[in-house]
Amino acid sequence: MVQYPIAKSSWVGKKGDRTGECEMEAAVDVLRSGRTTMGLHVEKFEEQFARSAGAQYCVMTNSGSSANLIATAALCYHYGIKPGDEVIAPALAWSTTYAPLIQYGLKIKLVDIDLDTLNYDMEKLKEAVSDKTQMLVNVHALGNPSVLPMTWKATLADACEAMGIEHNKNTSITTYSTFFSHHINTMEGGLAVTDDKDLYNKMLMLRAHGWTRDLPEEKYGDFNFVLPGYNVRPTEIAAAIGQVQLKWLGEFLKLRRNNARMYKVLFGDLEHIQIQKECGSSVWFGFPFIIRPGSKLERIDVLAALRKEHIEYRYLLAGDIRQHPMVKYMNYESDEMFNVEIAHTNGFYLGNYGEDLSQQLLKVREIFDAVSTGL
Repeated sequence: MVQYPIAKSSWVGKKGDRTGECEMEAAVDVLRSGRTTMGLHVEKFEEQFARSAGAQYCVMTNSGSSANLIATAALCYHYGIKPGDEVIAPALAWSTTYAPLIQYGLKIKLVDIDLDTLNYDMEKLKEAVSDKTQMLVNVHALGNPSVLPMTWKATLADACEAMGIEHNKNTSITTYSTFFSHHINTMEGGLAVTDDKDLYNKMLMLRAHGWTRDLPEEKYGDFNFVLPGYNVRPTEIAAAIGQVQLKWLGEFLKLRRNNARMYKVLFGDLEHIQIQKECGSSVWFGFPFIIRPGSKLERIDVLAALRKEHIEYRYLLAGDIRQHPMVKYMNYESDEMFNVEIAHTNGFYLGNYGEDLSQQLLKVREIFDAVSTGL
């Protein structure tokens, strides 16, 4: 039995426990209504989430990856970004941060990360931006807020691991995820928020076949397919669950941050392992660790000791995307990037969720100390 899993359900009961009865009740109500496809529950959840994220408009999708897809597509159509145009992205992200950029034929300029924050190395980002740059992609790595040192006309912020970080007014579109292991859980789901009505309308079309249904008839006509879209619509069940979960987001963030305080106390002084440096107020998706370069400690030994004690872990996002087979489909350029290689080879993270994890983290500290003994 896993004693410290990487994730747990955030579904709640009537008394705030983790029975999930509130979400199950919401789901059953939708099933009884006979309307399970996208409808009024989705519309209501979008309105609630837009307010929560500090944005004017919200489009719900069937996943965070789909939110990235329609956001990328909308930015390309809106700003006339064409295949071969340059987009800048951090070297550390999840695969579906990059996938839409590849699918829309963009040339990706990868920029190295800061090993302390796991976000962009901001000085290298400044050096990378040029007259050729058409889009910037920003990632809030493992919930750590990343504030860009410049504004740009087309900017996509991937906050799929960072719900609770508000949409920045200088960002064109921000995306979020409601996958099982994320800050709120609708089983599967994603959200894209913006303050630009035209981008909003484009994402509505792209979500549902490129169709103008439910869009202003005077601008788009009554039955037109304007953009080559998809079907990435969410269900009413996911949206009904989302409305329940969103009410608890503040409490979930409080619990995650309480755990993070213990994490920083327990692991901030380690000789062989470094932890993530918080930028502003992180929403702490997980607890990242990196074996310090030059240390005699080996990641393989640490991970073996964690497995022995039934403690789950994950590597840091996708690591260095250049070391995955999908890179053969990517048109990219990069300078030497030492930090992302270290994160790829030496990094991992443990789970964080809405319960007191102090005992689990104490056990992890014991394991680290034991593995480090004699080095």
